[in-house]
Amino acid sequence: MEAGRRIAIGERSPNAATQAVQRIAARALACWELWPILGVALALTAVYYQAAPGLGLPFDDSYISLQFARNLARYGFLTFDGETASAGATSLLHVALLAVPIKLGADPVRASVGLGVLLHLALVAAVYWLGWAIFRDRLVAALSAASAAVTGYLVFDALNGMETTLFLLVSACAAAALFSAKSERGMLLAGAFGALAVLSRPEGVLLLGAMVLYEALHPERGAPLAPAARRRLALLVAPSVAALTGLAAFYWASTGTPTPGAATAKLLFFREFEASFQTKFDRIDGGVANFVAPVLPWLALAAFSVRRREALLYAFFWVVFIVMYYFLLPGGVTHYWYRYQHAFLVPIVVFGSAGAVALVRSLPRRGWDLLAAGAIGLVLLAGVGFQYNAFRNHYAEEIQLSERRQIDLALYLRDVVPPGGTVATHDIGAIGYYSERTVIDLVGLIDPDVTEYHSGRRLREYVDRVQPDYIVVFPSWEDSFLHLGLKDAPALFEPVMLFGGGPNREPFVVYKTHYQDR
Repeated sequence: MEAGRRIAIGERSPNAATQAVQRIAARALACWELWPILGVALALTAVYYQAAPGLGLPFDDSYISLQFARNLARYGFLTFDGETASAGATSLLHVALLAVPIKLGADPVRASVGLGVLLHLALVAAVYWLGWAIFRDRLVAALSAASAAVTGYLVFDALNGMETTLFLLVSACAAAALFSAKSERGMLLAGAFGALAVLSRPEGVLLLGAMVLYEALHPERGAPLAPAARRRLALLVAPSVAALTGLAAFYWASTGTPTPGAATAKLLFFREFEASFQTKFDRIDGGVANFVAPVLPWLALAAFSVRRREALLYAFFWVVFIVMYYFLLPGGVTHYWYRYQHAFLVPIVVFGSAGAVALVRSLPRRGWDLLAAGAIGLVLLAGVGFQYNAFRNHYAEEIQLSERRQIDLALYLRDVVPPGGTVATHDIGAIGYYSERTVIDLVGLIDPDVTEYHSGRRLREYVDRVQPDYIVVFPSWEDSFLHLGLKDAPALFEPVMLFGGGPNREPFVVYKTHYQDR
């Protein structure tokens, strides 16, 4: 009897698998309008890529992730220098994904760009899913996906070698799964995507909190303390609790604190929590205003659709996000083209697209009304085109700057620093990746002992203790954060080279130290 049962199960399994594949294929074919949008997204990404002077990554932080991924593929554990375990990678999930093609033999830079493009295409599809999950309208879903494909911020993110696109992808999937959840299995799926968001960026915890609050206050779910409601919330939270527990254990083992290594180091280095309330407000105000300017067409249209209660999820997320950055790291909202705020691009394009559809459908079919609507539409399309082209130019400029400044600097250090020599700097990415020399991190991403010296700006004590062979800094960072006294001790710190990137770009200054002569 038992044997017969096993045979029966074995006979049904192939059919079940085939049926699952058929269901997925049927759904993919049903969403036929998504496929040309994905083709456009790929083509527009190629336009950005062709605009750059060559294959490369635009930011120094891009090479931090790449160095961690290359070493993970090479040594099998998370390390920047190949010897010591480090919690300096912002996104463990992104590093792990990037390490796979590198392990298989792909060139690391090409792997980074290729992974970004694939994640971008997946993000466009996820935005389609989110638009459908909220509005149950295929036109809204398609226009949302098309908007994601033409948003300059998002195309730039795909090619910048960092974890931003990954975080946007899993956070969009988490929200779509939550809005679509009709059963406990659906709630567990939303929780799983939430856990991936936690593993992608620290803000994933804020998104999870917003999801829990949204679900707890949902009027159709019953009282929050009812057994069924508690079970749904447990399924939503459990995957992230497991992920956070693992992360905290890793951070504790690496840095002695359960908080994210990179985030904690930046917090202690910049010390913006010590700034005045007015200074914090000015930084947040400027960062948010500059971020929303390129996406004003979608933001204006969102006014016609934002009354959906699903908007509350993103309202909760945004409020907690702004409060956290205001008190802890207000300058962070401007970092690398406002990338920490990019999580809100997804709801902006979705609700903006829904607003456009609602507005068009509400128009009377009179000639003058249609003419006015067409004129407004052309203005909005011009805004979309301008922002896309502007970010294409920004991408090309950042690649060129990276080649002229960071990479040339790293290759210079490879030539002048003796084997076994050390370089102290606050921008460790390209130098660590290309110079093949030991890097001393003055921020503390990979050297957590440094963070003890940030209070009172005592980094000079640390530098005197480790005695690097070379020091590389931005002059403005020396004045504002480092306070090493480089200009006050020319016999000890000799300026030997300057690497600039062009007009309005701050140069790196290279100092050769003479500790051995003291």
